[in-house]
Amino acid sequence: MKRACFHLCGMLLLIVLVAQAAGAATISYSSSIPLSTTNWEKQISLPQFNPALGTLESVEIRLAAYVEGMAFFENMDAEPTEVTTELSAQISLHDSALTAVAFPIHTVVDSVEAFDGDVDFGGTSGKMYAGLAADDSAADQTTDPSRLSQYTGTGTIDFTAQATGKSRVVGPGNLAAGFQTKAKADVTVIYTYSDIPGAIGDLVWIDSDADGIYEPAIGELGVNGVRVDLYDSEGNLVATTYTTNHPNTGEPGWYLFDGLTAGPYEVVVAAANFDRCGKLYGFAQTYDYDLILDNQTYYGLGSGETFLGADFGYRPRTQPGTGTPGYWKNHPQAWPVESITIGGVTYTKSQAIEVIKGSGGDKSNTLFSSLVCAMLNVGLGNNSACINDTLYAAQNWMATYGPAGSKVKANSPAWKAGEPLHTTLDKYNNGQLCAPHRD
Repeated sequence: MKRACFHLCGMLLLIVLVAQAAGAATISYSSSIPLSTTNWEKQISLPQFNPALGTLESVEIRLAAYVEGMAFFENMDAEPTEVTTELSAQISLHDSALTAVAFPIHTVVDSVEAFDGDVDFGGTSGKMYAGLAADDSAADQTTDPSRLSQYTGTGTIDFTAQATGKSRVVGPGNLAAGFQTKAKADVTVIYTYSDIPGAIGDLVWIDSDADGIYEPAIGELGVNGVRVDLYDSEGNLVATTYTTNHPNTGEPGWYLFDGLTAGPYEVVVAAANFDRCGKLYGFAQTYDYDLILDNQTYYGLGSGETFLGADFGYRPRTQPGTGTPGYWKNHPQAWPVESITIGGVTYTKSQAIEVIKGSGGDKSNTLFSSLVCAMLNVGLGNNSACINDTLYAAQNWMATYGPAGSKVKANSPAWKAGEPLHTTLDKYNNGQLCAPHRD
């Protein structure tokens, strides 16, 4: 709503952000070193933890190791024997702070006969295996603040991955054997951090001219007592609040959900507001942040973000009608506000009523009276489209020649500019323009 006023060896595979309760969250980055013939050493670069997300509490590295290949042996002894074949590798991941080491191993135990005379890795005295494979995993973690600092920033952190063949055959002294191995590594770094709380808000207002712009200068007002619900991405109710006066400006119709973790949210103006006794009974929606007029809007909140654009505009389906200065000065209980700002000066309700009662020959009071009453009429939800320009012009006139009680004379150049504004506002207040007169 607009307000009118015055070095990477493996391919990076995954980035996951998970919002969690109570301000804790994790973000992880993963990369892989493809299957390569051992022995090898490779570098992996992964993103550092972005401090804009919050405060880093721990770092964990996870290594998923895999080895595959073939093995063969020949018993060269004159006696039968038992032979154990182990296809394996040592795969490690480390930087200056963390180290994870995995040992995937595939073991086969065979009983073979005495040497059959042929070194063919077959027959009765030998074996050949293809397609042997094994996997293993390892992890390491730190919460040491002095170590966490190296993982924090907007650049990358470098890890070294190594794979060393550790295959062996265990058997008699006279044994011929060999291996072919390949290994790969999947690497993940997980950052756990304290999420910076965020907030979503902030306005439900009467959009008298249905233009989707909150315009307090022409009399548009927020609506207090409207129930607003907040749901998470799973459809769970997170919180409920009711619109009230803004703590700083005092403007009505304000709401705020704060202390929120990052993630997608749905803000809903509850259906109960439109029941017969609800604050928005008889109102039609004119504005929604996502431009779908369904009394709800979606927003993906970033860590520490305060989003104040989840606003909702409404106006009465049937206009309540306008009142004249005579009506408003005699019905203080009908005023929708306790104070009003004219030409940059704020007046209490009682002060404004006294000016309306005693406007006399002071033309600053005359325009003040017609402007105040027009703004009150707009604040009730009467259509203001036909006088918006006049209302802004009248505000500027009061800022230039006011405040009320400035003794502007009828024959002055100031009133020559102000009288047409008064005439238009007076017609509006008497129901002669785009809004009917109240019964």
